[in-house]
Amino acid sequence: RHLWSSVRPNGPDRPFDLNRVEVRICDLVANPLVILGIAALIEARLHQMLAQPEVLDPLRGPHNDEELIQITQANERAVAAHSLEATVTHWQTGEALSISTWIEQLLTEAWVTAYSQGFSCFLTPLQTVLREGNEAQRWLRQIQQGASVTQVYQQGIADLAAQEAELQETLCQPLRV
Repeated sequence: RHLWSSVRPNGPDRPFDLNRVEVRICDLVANPLVILGIAALIEARLHQMLAQPEVLDPLRGPHNDEELIQITQANERAVAAHSLEATVTHWQTGEALSISTWIEQLLTEAWVTAYSQGFSCFLTPLQTVLREGNEAQRWLRQIQQGASVTQVYQQGIADLAAQEAELQETLCQPLRV
C-alpha cells in the first residue's frame, strides 16, 4: 500500500483494485512529445506484462520481494546520480548494464506492441533522448564546454519558448467545420 518508488500501481482500493500507474520523474522533461513517449513506453510494457505475466511480472521472477526492492532502490539511486549514463542491475538476469542500453532494448520490444495497438509513433522521441541526452545532460555538456550556468539557463529558456511556440503553431490550429 505504501510503495514510494518512481513507478507504482494505484487505484481506488490498492492493492486489490488498480486502474492506473503513477510515474514520478525527478528530471525536467519539457517536451510534451517526450512525455507522450514515456507514457507510450509504459503503456506498451503494461500490455506486454498483461500478455506475458509469467515472463514480465517481477513478482513471478527469480527474486523475492526484498531483493526486488533492493535492486529497484539501487537502480533509482544510480539513475538519479548518473542519468542515462548510469549502470543498473537488470531485475530478471542480475546483469549490470547501462540504463540507456536497457531502455533501447525495452523500446525495441515495446515497438511491436505499440505498433499493434496503434501508438508506436509516440516512441520515436525517446530514441532522440537516448541519442542526444535529456535536458540536464545537454545542459551539463554545455557547462563542461565553457558556458556559464546563467548562459545555459538563458539559452534553455529561449529554446523552451521556441519549442512552445512551434508546438502551438503546429498543434493549435483552428477547427474547420
